Amino acid sequence: MGKSVFSRWILTFVAVPLALSSRGLAESAPAKVTNCVQLAALYGAAAGSASALPSAASPWSIGSVSDQFPSSHGSLFSASHMDAFPTGRDLWSLLENQDSASVVNRIDVAGIFGGTFALFSARGSSWTQNQFYLNGLNVTDPFEGGIPLFYPDYDLLKEVQVSTGGLSAEEPGGGSVVHIVSDQASRSVHGDVRLYYQGDPTSWENLTPRLRSQGATGSRQIKKDVQVHAQLGAPLGRHWGYLGAVSSRQLQLDVPRFLPIEQRDSAGGLIDLRRDSTIQAFGVRWTGQQLSDMHSGAGFRTPVSSTIERQDGFHVVQASWRRAPRPDLHLEVRLGIARANLDGAFQKLAEPRQSGVDLFTGFRSGVAPFEEQSIRTRLSAAFNGSYTKGRSQIILGVDASRGYVSSVVRALNDVGLRFLPLDLEASPLVRGPVEPSTVIRYNTPVSPGERIGQMAVFAQHAGRPLAPLSLRWGLRVDSSRGWLPRQSSPAGSFVPARSFQAQRGLISWLNAEPRLGLAFSPFCRRARSDSIFQCGTIFRAGFSVLHHNLIARYLDFGNSNCLSGTESRWHDSNGDTQYQSGEAGQVLQAFGGNVSSIDPELRRPYSRELVVGAEQRLPWGLGFRADFFRRDEKDRLETVNVGVPFSAYSPVPVFDPGGDYQAGTEDDQNLVVFNQYPSTLGKDRFLLTNPSGLTGFHKGLEMVLSYRSGTRAVMALQFSAYMTRLLTSPGNTEFQNDQGVVGGLLDDPNSLIWTYGRQYFDRSFTARFLGLVQLPAGWTVSSVTRYYDGLPFGRKLAITNFNQGPFFVLATPRGNPGGHRTEFNLTADVRVRKTLRWRGVEMGLVGDVFNLLNASQKTEENDLTGPLFSLRLPVEFQSPRIARLGVEFVF
Repeated sequence: MGKSVFSRWILTFVAVPLALSSRGLAESAPAKVTNCVQLAALYGAAAGSASALPSAASPWSIGSVSDQFPSSHGSLFSASHMDAFPTGRDLWSLLENQDSASVVNRIDVAGIFGGTFALFSARGSSWTQNQFYLNGLNVTDPFEGGIPLFYPDYDLLKEVQVSTGGLSAEEPGGGSVVHIVSDQASRSVHGDVRLYYQGDPTSWENLTPRLRSQGATGSRQIKKDVQVHAQLGAPLGRHWGYLGAVSSRQLQLDVPRFLPIEQRDSAGGLIDLRRDSTIQAFGVRWTGQQLSDMHSGAGFRTPVSSTIERQDGFHVVQASWRRAPRPDLHLEVRLGIARANLDGAFQKLAEPRQSGVDLFTGFRSGVAPFEEQSIRTRLSAAFNGSYTKGRSQIILGVDASRGYVSSVVRALNDVGLRFLPLDLEASPLVRGPVEPSTVIRYNTPVSPGERIGQMAVFAQHAGRPLAPLSLRWGLRVDSSRGWLPRQSSPAGSFVPARSFQAQRGLISWLNAEPRLGLAFSPFCRRARSDSIFQCGTIFRAGFSVLHHNLIARYLDFGNSNCLSGTESRWHDSNGDTQYQSGEAGQVLQAFGGNVSSIDPELRRPYSRELVVGAEQRLPWGLGFRADFFRRDEKDRLETVNVGVPFSAYSPVPVFDPGGDYQAGTEDDQNLVVFNQYPSTLGKDRFLLTNPSGLTGFHKGLEMVLSYRSGTRAVMALQFSAYMTRLLTSPGNTEFQNDQGVVGGLLDDPNSLIWTYGRQYFDRSFTARFLGLVQLPAGWTVSSVTRYYDGLPFGRKLAITNFNQGPFFVLATPRGNPGGHRTEFNLTADVRVRKTLRWRGVEMGLVGDVFNLLNASQKTEENDLTGPLFSLRLPVEFQSPRIARLGVEFVF
């Protein structure tokens, strides 16, 4: 078990009694459909004002609530809010530290992961199902899902809304929806210049004697980080406005036991043109970024030769037209294209060696497994119309997009090597002697292509039939299709040149999604025209059916031109640890599109969500909000090995000495593990389908206690408790222990051993505290403190003498009860700002301190059974305290 029990109970006993007598901050936060004029009026503070105190509508609470959307949940961050608090200056750092429902797959201190994309989950949803919208248009990666097709520039974020539950009919289901609004042109002269620095002179060390004794040599640290941003807006003629911006960042990292300095550089820009009149507005914009990473994947288990040199480019072009012929009628049309050019190349080496990995410990050798060039494009269009009359509103709209994916994948000599450590009882943090085990022969080079198309039509009505009652009901009808274009690949070492005809109708889904919600204030005696949220006590409920989004990766299971291969026993005849022709022995397994197909009756996965909550306004500026939710997942997707069924295995009892690795103690057990019959080796055939009974559920409680004292101080305490229960693939990473990733689950009976339980992102208990105080003479002090329970993981037991070759099974569940968690994580960040004004120019001097407590909790621990398991050896631990200095000029 992780070492968070004591802290967990403290947080519970502190948060619950306080929550029972208070209420959330976002009592008047506007709904997504609210037009731009209303947003500006509600938020009050100008986005360009670096010293503006976040308003009462500040979205620190669990939900963004309004009369029209009484059961919506999420966070809404304005530009003034993002300027007011210390962050890693990264979209995912904002979610990690300040959104009460989101859990990110990394602990980012001071933006140490800047220039890389993160994955996140909220309320148990899969990271693959998260959707990203930029200025109202879908810009989600069509292949992977879960990440955008551009890298958001933090200084160009005007507003970020994260919808995590109670989605409106406008929003696609399946996961969270992140709505990003970039800075826009206006017909006034304005701009800003920002410069930030952190590095060795502003850093501390946090390697403790305990960590050193466990084999740690240090954590990832920032050697130098220089960020520069500048933007200028001005009128163009009588009706047009212009905004241009540029940003750059140079980030150098010191990675433990990795010899060179890890260097990441990024540059970005934005051009926005807008024409406004009394009743309509037209705008066009471009934003683009260039990211470079000299050693992508650097780590103590990955030498320089095994890293990838990345050069990635992103471009988004959009146009929008908005018209309001009457004050109560708004029409909007948007068009856009988002394109990512992803280029990951092998390191330039004089004598490159074939890629290898050590089984169970993960140490790499030779070059990286693959180099890949990929072009991913999404065309998007949207129409939205709203009509408001009194306390009633109707919205109608269409949201359509088409995704294109084209890739080229290569492996050195078209092989991948697998080595078996000679001593599985040695420290897994240090690479020891190994012996050749198996070799994978790929069908590379391959040039797969996939296409997806999605169109949704939605309608929604929200209104106040009675003074104490607010209702919302809507319907979203979504049509999604996936197909393969005509494609080909050149000859490789083990395959001839290939060409494939187009395949239409591989996946075709048409589904309807009802969305219902209500808010009720039984003690309200106000007129129907007054806000229901002036009534003091409000009860809320919502129900939604959320169908999961189609991603192009699913099509790989019907594409013979995608990455495939066979794994065989490897007899290294000459002992050079490199594969040569004739060294492959018996085929053990086959995988990839060559041996896969898609069920023609494939159904669309979906979730049913129920939300029940309440909020209460209290005296002395206090407020409280609590929400309980439950999600049940149905019709999940997974592959079934129809070529080698479960009957092709025989059960074998295997002794497990437990976590203490000592026989005769109470944690000993006999696991039943399954050995494959030799006659079935290599006969794998996989079918992507909806296996019967493959379901899951997520439930939790979210609470917010808030305080506001006029314009001088605002505070919020967020607390959440979650639990997930579902089957996922064997392993402990976000690419294994996640229900949206189609992996090894159900491929063989060993995949069912202790794989039911907590999901990767299930942190059980989390808490966040945000506070800001304005002092005299232009001083502002703010703080963000975040607590996570540890990462859930199961103990792995290595099996090396079975017919199918070496593999592992989980010997314990993942997380509690009965499994393990890493150490809890507690991080406190502080910002101090001094604001000076002179002749219309505002200068801000900013000082941030991250990881103020200089904590060094482990974020990843050794999970392999052995004599050292009980020591909980650190694989990664959080980065040390560091200070950032900044200067900002705003005019």
